[in-house]
Formats: sequence, C-alpha cells, structure tokens
Amino acid sequence: MIVIVDNKDSRIKYLIEELSKEYQLEIIDDSIKSIRSGGILFIPIQGIDDKGFIKKTEYRIDDIVDNINPRMLLVPKISNYYKKFGIECVEYLSLDIEIINSIYTVEGALCLISSNTTKSLSDMEVLLTGYGKLGQTLADYLKLFGSNVTIYSNCEKELLTAKIRGFKTIRSLGYIDTMNYDTIINTVPVNIFSLEVLKRTPQTLYLELASYPYGVDISKAKNFIKTYLGAGLPGKFTPESAGKLIGRKILGILND
Repeated sequence: MIVIVDNKDSRIKYLIEELSKEYQLEIIDDSIKSIRSGGILFIPIQGIDDKGFIKKTEYRIDDIVDNINPRMLLVPKISNYYKKFGIECVEYLSLDIEIINSIYTVEGALCLISSNTTKSLSDMEVLLTGYGKLGQTLADYLKLFGSNVTIYSNCEKELLTAKIRGFKTIRSLGYIDTMNYDTIINTVPVNIFSLEVLKRTPQTLYLELASYPYGVDISKAKNFIKTYLGAGLPGKFTPESAGKLIGRKILGILND
C-alpha cells in the first residue's frame, strides 16, 4: 500500500493513475485518521518546509508518521529531517528525473514567454543567466527556435562551455539596460540583478526560474518590469507527462 499526501498539485492526479496500476493507494486529503497503518508514504515533489509541514498542505510529516507508522518514505530529496524518523528513505528525484523535468520546465517557460510578449521566439533577444542543467537545456531550445541567446555566468567553465556551443557570453550585468533584451531568464538563486538597472528596461520580460531568494527582489522588481515566477512550470503546463514520469520512477524503485 502507498499512502499519498495530496497537496492539490496538478501532477498528483496522473501520479495516482500510474501507481494504481500496480499498488493499492490511500490518499490523504482531508483527514489522516482514516488512513491505515503501515505501507509506504509518498511526499509530493515540493517536499517539506523547515518546520516539517508538507508544502501546500496543513499537514506536518511528524503527525502523519505518528498516525500511520509507515515502513518507508518516498521523498523528493533526502534530508536530515526525514532521517530523524529512523525509517527507510528513498529519493525519487534522481538525476534522470531532473533532466527530463528540466525539459518540461523549458516547455512551460517557452509558453510563458510566447504568451506574454509580442515577438516571435525567432525574432527575440534573450539574456539567460546561469548555465547549469536547466540553463543549458533552455539555451538549446531557444536556439532551436531561432532566438538570439546571450549567456551570463560568474563561472568560467560555464562561460567556456557556452562559447564552445555557439552562444554569446557576458561577464557583467551592469549594462544590460543598453543591450535591448526582449526577455531575461534567470536560473541563479542569488540576487544578481540591480534594481536600478532593471528600472531602465521597462519593456523587458523577466522570467524567474530559480528558487528563493531568486535573481532579484521580486516584490520590488514587479513594480517596474513585467515579472513572472516560473515555479512549478511542469505542474502548470505538462502535468500529465510530469506526473506519470514520477509515477513510473516510483514503480521502478519499488519493483527493484
């Protein structure tokens, strides 16, 4: 039996469809009192906060564990918080899932850009900050659509990789207001943008794909530049594919 905490993420529906092919499921949505003890507890992809609450729910994992006494935890990423229960923890957001999920994130990002600008992707100047797994995938897709992509990074290895793959690179963000970018996409979870510089680019679309604290103070930046938070894009644009991907991964883990 697999116990699933339903945090109303749109991917959960398809995850349930996939897992129900081989396992009996119990769903925690309104109450944990009727859930049978034992089984395997699935924690949604958003994980838990620093107080142990499963994100986007009112449940603390401590209370659920106390009530149902699971024999295994399926968690997005293993942390010391999970380990304190003394229960076997299995991580399902492995590298292969992250790579595929980055493709789904890119698809969602392209949808957001297309629906919030007046230009074609093939006629767009894009500044992409950060050139890790997500940045590389995004740059390749934008290039495929004909966008003119410039990469910023403070990592020499990333800049060299970007140059080898045919992208323009910059080492400073101090003059981006003079470069006429149509879209800025950030993948770096550090405040790297100056609010004063962004104020001088009011026509630019700023898409934030990094986690908190983001590339800029979003609460202030949104007052003078078109700003979109791209958190959870796979759940918004490709929930079926993303949910079933995680479901298949979990089935593979349990069947092994």
